This record gives sequence, structure tokens and C-alpha cells, in this order.
Amino acid sequence: MVACLSPADNNYDETLSTLRYANRAKNIRNKTRINEDPKDALLREYQEEIKKLKAILAQQMSPGNLAGGWPGEEGAGRPRAGDRGFPSAAPV
Repeated sequence: MVACLSPADNNYDETLSTLRYANRAKNIRNKTRINEDPKDALLREYQEEIKKLKAILAQQMSPGNLAGGWPGEEGAGRPRAGDRGFPSAAPV
């Protein structure tokens, strides 16, 4: 912001008022954010989550980790009874 001041004595009040206004304007802070449709924001979040999940899947499918399962899990890659997607050992 540019504040125009006058060195004349008869403009003292106006100069002081201008300086006060310039000081208040200097202290204004705006918070910017993207103006987007909520549906577009949700789609963007889903796309980011898909990227993260693909990266995790690629890491798990790497040649050093072909056994599958979660890292650090004992017996990774072997289905256990009661696991989702595998038949239960006990009759239903």
C-alpha cells in the first residue's frame, strides 16, 4: 500500500489519519484457500488416497516381499482361519 502524506501543517490531521489507516491495512492477513466444489474436493481426496494405496500395494508386491501379508506380521502370506476372504476352519 502506498500512503500519500502532506508536509504542510494544515494537513496534519489528514496525514495522521492516513498513517493510522495504512498501519491498520498493513496488519491485515488473508488466508487463501482453493475455491472448489465440495464434490471436486472429495474426488481429489479419493484420487490422493488411491495413489497412496497403489504405492503401498506396489511396495508389498515387490520381489523382496512376494509372500504377501502386512509387513512385520508373523506368518505373512498364509491365510488363517477366520480371516476375511478365507473360509473358516469351523463349520458355520
